[in-house]
Amino acid sequence: MNTNPTASIHIKPCNIAQSEKAKAENKAKKAKEEAEKAVEEKDEAEKKAQSAKTELFSAESKVTEKQSEIDKLDQRITAKEAMLDGLVTETAVLRKEKYSDRSDGSDGWKDSLLASFSANLMRADKRIGYCINAIKDYACSGTGCRGGHHSAGFWDEEAYTIKNVMISFAASLQATLKEIGSWLVWLANILHKFNDRELYRADKEVSDVADGEYDWRIDRIDRGRSGGITR
Repeated sequence: MNTNPTASIHIKPCNIAQSEKAKAENKAKKAKEEAEKAVEEKDEAEKKAQSAKTELFSAESKVTEKQSEIDKLDQRITAKEAMLDGLVTETAVLRKEKYSDRSDGSDGWKDSLLASFSANLMRADKRIGYCINAIKDYACSGTGCRGGHHSAGFWDEEAYTIKNVMISFAASLQATLKEIGSWLVWLANILHKFNDRELYRADKEVSDVADGEYDWRIDRIDRGRSGGITR
């Protein structure tokens, strides 16, 4: 048995020092791990920020690209409107001469007689009045016009009736479909006093009916029902 009282006194300080060292090392290790974790979180946050920045740049580029497309489309629309306005202006004089009521001139009696003849036909054949109303509604529905029920074209029933009137009158009067169409537009203009744009729209669309542009739609009515008047 060791009876030296100084032996235990020298052991305690050594154990305490080792314990403190271990605690300090653990704290240092923990601090290092937290620092490394903080660096990782910072790197991750920077990556996310960069990714968000890239996505934002991409979105802004797409917006710029779309805006450029919209601007180009607006330019094309403006050009087409200008071209249409020019076409209407160029043809206004000719169409006025073609459809106007020249009752003040030396040939005024011809138009008066034609108007009277047309009025009698309208009373005798309700299809004529239907065609006139259809032409008026379409002519007045365009941009800058007085407003109407449609703007994309004649309805199937309208095209059907206009084409049938053209065919029946062309056969009896030995005229062409376009000549009958011109008469219908002339009569609609006499009754409703079209402006230049309305007159252009009316004449063009009725000519399309005469040229067969609506035939595929007219055939649908021929296959499905007997007539075109629904007003």
